[in-house]
Amino acid sequence: KPGLVVGQVQEVGHPLILAQKNYTVEKTGQSFPYGALESAEKVADIVEEWTLLHNPTKIIIEQTNKGKNRYSQKQLEFVHFAVLKRLRSLGFEKQISFIDTSEWRRLLGQHMSKDDKKNNAKVSKAKKTENFHAAKKVAGVRGKITPKHLALRWVKDHYGQDLRMKENDIADAICILAAGAMSTAVFCDGT
Repeated sequence: KPGLVVGQVQEVGHPLILAQKNYTVEKTGQSFPYGALESAEKVADIVEEWTLLHNPTKIIIEQTNKGKNRYSQKQLEFVHFAVLKRLRSLGFEKQISFIDTSEWRRLLGQHMSKDDKKNNAKVSKAKKTENFHAAKKVAGVRGKITPKHLALRWVKDHYGQDLRMKENDIADAICILAAGAMSTAVFCDGT
């Protein structure tokens, strides 16, 4: 589910967001690995369309993280391959940078507050009860605060956009753009 954002770097502050969109790529009926390849090509089609429409001077892609599901991991690597191959054929290879998730979160100061940690402790305690939902209600919490919540909060605080949880990919993309535009950003170099 790619979230794409195009921004323009300003002299002061965070980049100005020019366009944003969340896409859902429908799975094909083909079995693995060919279905994964077709899905990756569909993502590359979307990225190509955006790249040609907006002609970016810099393209920032989030580096993959070690995941729990090896097929999801492989799918993401297929997507990166298809996108890189497509962008190279269009002459955009010099504009591409990869940034680690930990780097963009560090640059934007996205970490759990004391209140977030207290909330999560209450949720954990409620999980140990017989009636989880009732215990959460009594504790006055809705659920665990995750890094996705932090990205949504950051976007609301810095851009005034009140995105919903199902739009967390857009929030992540906005955060990646904002961090990647910072002069102190460290990009992945393959080592």
